[in-house]
Amino acid sequence: MNITPSPRYGKGRVRYHADELRARLLKCSRVDEQSPLLRGVHCRVWLKGKTTFGHGQIWDGAKLDYAHRLALELLGGGVTQWALHHCDRPACIEPKHLYDGTPVDNARDVKVHGRRR
Repeated sequence: MNITPSPRYGKGRVRYHADELRARLLKCSRVDEQSPLLRGVHCRVWLKGKTTFGHGQIWDGAKLDYAHRLALELLGGGVTQWALHHCDRPACIEPKHLYDGTPVDNARDVKVHGRRR
């Protein structure tokens, strides 16, 4: 795989090339046609490793990252620290179902959807 230096990860750490990460995101997910349409598309569900909360995880060459965060960054065009779900489905990586948020937005979303533990 091609790797490119990335300031996001600090000195000496590299990340796989964006095109290869995009291909992996698509290869390791599938469209769930049983899910309701949201913004004109069904959920694209991550099929590989997940956290205990159900969020997809992917190795990007430098660190383990959330699949939905990378999907928003690489497929949706937005660079983000907090990728939140319109569909309220943690395994979904469909960029049209994701939006950029803050930690405050995330806490509010958790509370509204009753996921507070």
